[in-house]
Amino acid sequence: MTGSLVMRRVLMAVTTAIAASFVLFLLLDVGPDPLALLTNDSDLSAADAARLAHQYGWDQPFIVQWAHWLGNLLRGDLGISLRSGRPAAQMILERVPLTLAITLSALALSMALSVPIALVVARRAGSRIDTVASTIVVAMAAVPGFLIAILLQLGAVHLKSLTGTTLLHVSSAPRTNGIGDVLGHLVLPVVALGLLQTAGWVRYQRAALLETIGSEFVTGARAKGLRERSVLIQHVLRASLAPIVTLVALDLGTIVGGSVVIELVFALPGLGRLLIDSVEAHDVVVVLDIVMLQALAIVTATTVSDLVVRWLDPRAARM
Repeated sequence: MTGSLVMRRVLMAVTTAIAASFVLFLLLDVGPDPLALLTNDSDLSAADAARLAHQYGWDQPFIVQWAHWLGNLLRGDLGISLRSGRPAAQMILERVPLTLAITLSALALSMALSVPIALVVARRAGSRIDTVASTIVVAMAAVPGFLIAILLQLGAVHLKSLTGTTLLHVSSAPRTNGIGDVLGHLVLPVVALGLLQTAGWVRYQRAALLETIGSEFVTGARAKGLRERSVLIQHVLRASLAPIVTLVALDLGTIVGGSVVIELVFALPGLGRLLIDSVEAHDVVVVLDIVMLQALAIVTATTVSDLVVRWLDPRAARM
């Protein structure tokens, strides 16, 4: 993998991010007028409405508004919330740690569950274990994320009624009673989001592992007398890392979207909760900032995964 390839991928990522910002801004522009929504929801005078329109540049042509917003974004200025009057960057930064903790923990849980399960079912393809596991995975993939979260909540409440002990917190935001209290509030959301991703990942990884197991170099490794454990870990799993990395990057958008639902069900004050509250309050400044930051995260993850795949698999670097 050469430096020119890295530069091309970075340039492509920057171009994609700029295009995404244009599309997002265009979608908001063709939607309802934010000033009209604010006027309908509050006792906003005509003078105040004109002042707000000038302050946020809504009296300018679309392309001027977009260029001004993009320039401010590059400088780290995310604007001022229409509802609270606070800097949008400050509001977002307050919510990022919780959402990041849930998302990364769920990602780690999904990988920890899906890779071993996929390895077992791929190794025994066509067996009863493979059939049962595939049936369970398909059924789980069909269950909505909010339903998984609600079922986990009900299970935790039922467990408390049986044991008389609160093992896991099922609602409300974590308080400041120490790390144990925070973890207690995050266990169920992380499990719900992790299970939501595990089902799809098992199917994808099973297919990738089956393709690798049937390859010639794996047959050659077995012919050399290597133990099956060594063949699976050192050859099969290592050769399947590239599609797994790609899967994680491509599924990041689903994880981010799923975290919004999970935060709503468990009443957690994360970035998803802020996004929904801002949509309901017609706070287009905060909505645009959050969606754009999520798009940037997805573009960045996709670019990094592409470079990692090309590093892991030299054949991809020549493509």
